[in-house]
Amino acid sequence: MSSFAEEAEQTLVSIEAVLKKSGRSIADIVSLGVFLGPPAAAAYAEVRAAIDRFIQRGGGQPPAIACVGIEGLVWEGMSIEIDTVAGPAGAPHRASQAAVAPSALGPLPRSAPAIQAGSIVTATATGDDLGSALALIRKSLDGVDGVRGSHLVTVWATRPWPQDIETAVHKVLPGATVSVGHMVNPAGTPAVTIELVGNSAAA
Repeated sequence: MSSFAEEAEQTLVSIEAVLKKSGRSIADIVSLGVFLGPPAAAAYAEVRAAIDRFIQRGGGQPPAIACVGIEGLVWEGMSIEIDTVAGPAGAPHRASQAAVAPSALGPLPRSAPAIQAGSIVTATATGDDLGSALALIRKSLDGVDGVRGSHLVTVWATRPWPQDIETAVHKVLPGATVSVGHMVNPAGTPAVTIELVGNSAAA
């Protein structure tokens, strides 16, 4: 096991402890954002395997997972950050049946099914350009109740930036609050990753 897999496992132990304090469990997770500094990105397969083992312990529907290569973390000596969104405790998860395409990132699919738990909806997708990634997000949302009101869309892209990112997102996802980040995924891997967290249109 690589030191990065061990770092991922330590991070996941901390996440599980926080979940327990809030009355939730691994099974309540609907989204994971995995951020890898350059050293950890080289050990992606081992890191992903550690995450998969963690999720399997919870049982049920796996969450939407986005993996983003970054230049580094704020905390010195750390190479992995995992952001977590959990739904209501014990709420059943409903997953869309969106098509999943192979990914150049390895075992991470280009589009994970959208996940709905209670009033929370999450989805993630990657693509070679902004348009293709947005199309996958839109397709995945068709399999759940969609989103309404305020929802956050984070677009991670390699430079040069896609033009008019906010306008392009609003054409597909009206009303979204859009943030943009720079990712440094290796050459030959998808250039855009999108994460969405929002409220169900049925809520």
